[in-house]
Amino acid sequence: MDWNKAATFGDMVDLAVETFGDKVAFRDTRRELSFLGFANEIAAVATALFSYGLRPGDRIAILAQNRIEVPVLLGLCRAGFVPVPLNWRMPAEDLATLLLDCEPAAFFVEDRYLSVVGQLPETATRLTIAIGNSEPGMRSYASLAAHRPAALDIPVLAQDAACIIYTSGTTSAPKGAILTHGGVVKNCRDCAREAIGFTPNDVSLMVMPLFHVGGIWYYMFPSVFSGCTTILRERFEPEQVIEAFWTEQISNIHVVPTMLADLLSRPAFIGASSTLRLIVYAGSSMPSELLGRAMETLSGCEFAQAYGSTEAGSITALSPEAHRLAIKSTIHRQLLRSCGKPLADTEVCIERSLDAADADVVGEILVRSPKLMLGYWRRDDATKERFEDGWFRTGDLGYLDHEGYLYIVDRKNDMVISGGENIFPFEVEEVLCAHPLVLEASVFGIADPRWVEKLVAAVVLKPGAICSPEQIIEHARAHLPGYKTPKVVHLVETLPKSPVGKVLRKSLREQFVNS
Repeated sequence: MDWNKAATFGDMVDLAVETFGDKVAFRDTRRELSFLGFANEIAAVATALFSYGLRPGDRIAILAQNRIEVPVLLGLCRAGFVPVPLNWRMPAEDLATLLLDCEPAAFFVEDRYLSVVGQLPETATRLTIAIGNSEPGMRSYASLAAHRPAALDIPVLAQDAACIIYTSGTTSAPKGAILTHGGVVKNCRDCAREAIGFTPNDVSLMVMPLFHVGGIWYYMFPSVFSGCTTILRERFEPEQVIEAFWTEQISNIHVVPTMLADLLSRPAFIGASSTLRLIVYAGSSMPSELLGRAMETLSGCEFAQAYGSTEAGSITALSPEAHRLAIKSTIHRQLLRSCGKPLADTEVCIERSLDAADADVVGEILVRSPKLMLGYWRRDDATKERFEDGWFRTGDLGYLDHEGYLYIVDRKNDMVISGGENIFPFEVEEVLCAHPLVLEASVFGIADPRWVEKLVAAVVLKPGAICSPEQIIEHARAHLPGYKTPKVVHLVETLPKSPVGKVLRKSLREQFVNS
């Protein structure tokens, strides 16, 4: 496929149909779609939505685990709709906040989550469409897909919105990053050609959740538009991954470090991975011990790393060639600690100098690229905070070496990355402090070989209160997704604070790092 001919998502679909036609594009445990079938199903669902009165620019919310319907719904952007994939791990109250913010004209919900709909605002669920089994009186995805597709001649431009992805970037309040057609096309091209290097002979396994930008635009669509057959599994379950390797002859997979550690701990995976040629890792930094063990165990497999963000798209990549160089030469071993070099049309600089040539200076990583988001949905204030003279502030601290490799050394804020998920401490602290026996709490991350960072809480109880760490964890689990629930709770008498009363998380982390 000639990527240079694509300016919008629809262009990529048309070029893929022209190039790959009846080849299988997607397969899940229920059915498969060819490239032509993918295009036709997008057109059928879009035709149905137009018949219900929806118009280009309307938001389409999606709540579902990985299955063929999800890429089709994401593909509705070619008809001018703006898909909004939602995190199915969120409790109903958080989903309600996002739905009230994006005001979708249609809400596609997988049947396993239909019970949540009654807990959501009626204005956001007026047109609810079930994916899978529907309830009486409710429209189903299957009925929309059965519509006779009309030609989608809706004018869509490169600068138009292609989707909204909610992210917690500058604060823990969710913000919708508006990604453009031109940006996602360039992101797919850069990941497919530079960062990963897909071939039409590849069979890709998609286990990253399709509400993450990494799953959608770093891996799945770059894979598909390279002519690969992409195998969808609902979520990451090691046994399902191993089964898919045996039955589908998987050649590449996209994982976060926690997933890779889980797979390496299972001898059955080693036996099933004979067809594996490439592992793409992203989501959080890879512990050097884990990466070295993976490269030794899977000696016939290549590795590639991608670094980016929802707002900035793919920024840098550490290529398979760089991984090989680092293993062969002790002089270049430090490359495995880097996240690679900037991709095409992507400029990276360090804030202290705003000079990409100033090597080894630590500062905030800034990015300038045509892949940058248009802005945050209805949040001009937050958008302005992240941009300066065309540069986007990533919030990460790092430096560039003399060869142009980027190294991330810390985060500017206190965000914890555990198992590839971003967690902001004060969200968790608010829940902990809502416990009737808790006076105050502080949450932080401690390095962990499995999760990269383990979420830990230090809690001060109210005078005279008796409560166990396990009870506090159960309270958190009842109000938070599993990945935001602290793994460990320490009961302490006081929290270390600065003269102005700010909790000193660094001191807490140092206090409990060996606990």
